Amino acid sequence: MRRSRKLPAPFAAALALAVVLARAATADAPRGHETLFDALGLDAFVASEEAKAHWRVDGGVLKYDGKDKDLWTARSYRDLVLRLDWRIPGPGPRREVDVILPNGDAAGKVEVQYGSDSGVYLRGSSKSQVNIWNWPIGSGEVYGYRTDRSMPPEVRAGVTPKVRADKPLGEWNTFVIVLKGDRLTVDLNGVTVISRARLPGVPTEGPLALQSHGDPMEFREFYVREIPEGTVDLFDGEGLAGWKAVGAAPDTWSVRDGVLVCSGKPNGYLRTEAAHEGYVLEGEWRFPGKGGSTGLLLHTQGPDKVWPSSIEIQTDHTHVGNFVKIGDAKYEGGRRSEDLERPVGQWNHFEAVCRGDTIECYVNGKKASEARKCSPTRGTIGFQSEGVEVHLRNIWLRPLKP
Repeated sequence: MRRSRKLPAPFAAALALAVVLARAATADAPRGHETLFDALGLDAFVASEEAKAHWRVDGGVLKYDGKDKDLWTARSYRDLVLRLDWRIPGPGPRREVDVILPNGDAAGKVEVQYGSDSGVYLRGSSKSQVNIWNWPIGSGEVYGYRTDRSMPPEVRAGVTPKVRADKPLGEWNTFVIVLKGDRLTVDLNGVTVISRARLPGVPTEGPLALQSHGDPMEFREFYVREIPEGTVDLFDGEGLAGWKAVGAAPDTWSVRDGVLVCSGKPNGYLRTEAAHEGYVLEGEWRFPGKGGSTGLLLHTQGPDKVWPSSIEIQTDHTHVGNFVKIGDAKYEGGRRSEDLERPVGQWNHFEAVCRGDTIECYVNGKKASEARKCSPTRGTIGFQSEGVEVHLRNIWLRPLKP
């Protein structure tokens, strides 16, 4: 029988510290997200020892040498939010590539400084691949749908990037990918390149993969959050069904490329027609131009007027996360602990957890504030128009069990 050997105390302590530090490096995952790889390895993936020789984690960076196959996750995912940093390590040979038109068609060739070709497979399908490359069209396209001429023209155009947002070869890029139902949105480096594109026939569930196309690639900060079942779209990206505008002009609230656009004039609000109680509400907002005032109105009561009795969570520039009492509303607490707002022009994420008489507010994945002994605890949900243009998207509600 082989005896185990006890590590010397100093070495054991150093090893334990290394493990702690490696785990700490993944502790910054956004709220509710799981880390798909970290400094300790590829446990979330189906990877043989041979594969690990080519897909190698080094200092928190997953480095691929281009000499193996696609790397698939062990588990499957349905609706999700995916965040991933990637970079093409360096230039390759010059190569002719297609020039892609806005409708998805190819129109001739152009010579470029080639780098690498890769991508992210969604729901177990190479057809629903979000592409990574340095072609003129830019990364983020869905190649399998764009090149499928059996697809309707609006589908092929929808999966073609509206703008090239890639950084130069050798620099890190960031994807934020949202797939809910058959609708896909892709942000690249803070720019929306695909907005609510429809993917007809996309599987409802499947694993994720990092594509091998025979080229070196590097990845880091790979996080996934599965959107819980029962989560509903309060805003469908198409129109304002289910909403009522109060104190608004005809052009105060509109829909543009799947985004809810508020002109900011005149003062007023857009509220749900239905009242809600006990839920998690989340969404994204940004100021496309200058920062200003706006807010999220919870437990809103009638009559409809500017402003209605409600509990406001401010999404004002420089005041994000503070609570405000309007009318007869009451609560205790409600002051933010820190400023979690991103720079003007970038998308911010909010989450309001309304449970009983408590409301917790999270901004960009971190807890900003909490209000207790709230009254009322039921009402409609609204967004303010208050002087400046504001954009909103991905507004979802998930009822909480009593």
